[in-house]
Parts: sequence; structure tokens; C-alpha cells
Amino acid sequence: MLVDADHLESGQVIDVDVCIIGAGAAGITIAREFAKTRTGVCLLEGGPLEGDAASQALYETIRNVGRDYPSLHGSRTRFFGGSTNCWTGHCMPLRSVNFEQLSWSRYTGWPISLADLQPYYRRAEAILGLSTTRCDAASIAARLGLRLLPFDPTRILTQFSPYDPVRFGQVFRKELVDASNIQVVLGANVTSIEAHKDGQRIERVAVRTLGGRDLS
Repeated sequence: MLVDADHLESGQVIDVDVCIIGAGAAGITIAREFAKTRTGVCLLEGGPLEGDAASQALYETIRNVGRDYPSLHGSRTRFFGGSTNCWTGHCMPLRSVNFEQLSWSRYTGWPISLADLQPYYRRAEAILGLSTTRCDAASIAARLGLRLLPFDPTRILTQFSPYDPVRFGQVFRKELVDASNIQVVLGANVTSIEAHKDGQRIERVAVRTLGGRDLS
């Protein structure tokens, strides 16, 4: 089911088992895991179903104080599907060296390895329609009739970067709308998250629409 929060009664309470904040790549993927189960799910999306100037303008107020990065207003989209609506689909897996402690940098080293991610890579590839050889240089070069440059692979690594954007909001919309146990609420901007006193679960998520309606 898909509803616009501005069409609900102000003060209305949506009582579900699981509340997911944000209908981008992560939020939609998590919601799909619960589709057609007995678990009641509410998927909150701050933006509308399609692009909207008023919703998108909220990104103009965000200031980046870290490493220089393109404006969020131009590099992120605030509607159902999140920034998969504008991403180029660049899907390059990490390499083993990305997890290692490097002698020349104190800010390197992860508590996990590439092997720990592999099962999740396989699941992500299925969602994105990627094959396991998608980034394998030798396989791609052979398929394209190309010859790789004769670099020493221990010193220079040849890679191909796939660009194949999946628009989550379009591809998975019907699946979520048809799932009777999932409510997709649009225009639902989360203003606060209230935890139970034991800190083990969330009791309430406060929501406000751009039109001024308050929900939870």
C-alpha cells in the first residue's frame, strides 16, 4: 500500500512491527525482505513519489564541513527511490588491500575482511542484476575483443568499472505496493526518534509533512 502522509489525519498513529526510515536503495531493499510475511512494515519516505522542487529544496540548507563534496541538492534526489533516481550505477567491489593495515598509514585496517563481504556482494549482485565477472578485466576484455596492456599485475591492476543504474523506485515499486503487509508513506519527514527506556527498541518515530501534519 502506498499513501501520501498529507492525506492522513493529523495525529494519526501507524502501529507496525518494523519502521524503515528512507525509501532509497537501503530502505527499499530491507522492506523487500519483509514483503508478503506476517511482519507489519511502514516504509517512510520524506519526499513524494516523483521529483518535487519543494522537497528537493530541503537539501539546499545542508552545509558540508568535511571533505569537499558536490552540493547535495545536485547530487542527491529526495523522492521515492532516493538517490538511485540520479546515480550513474557505478558498482565497483572493494579489494583485499582496502581492508589491510598499511605500514605507512595509521588510519588503515578494518576488523573485517573482503571474505566477510562476499556473501553480501552475491546478494547485492542479484538485486542489481550484476554478474560475478562484471568487473573481471580479463573476461571483459575477451568479450570486447580487446587486449590488456602487459602490466605487471603485482604492481598495476587493470579494472573495468560497470555503470548500470537500477532505479529502485521504479523497479521495485509494484512489489512494495502489492505487499499487503507493507505501508509506504510518502512526504513523511522524520523529526525525532524515541527509544524505550531500556534502549533496546524504538517506541515512536515522529513525522511531519511539509503541509504541517504530525504523525507517528
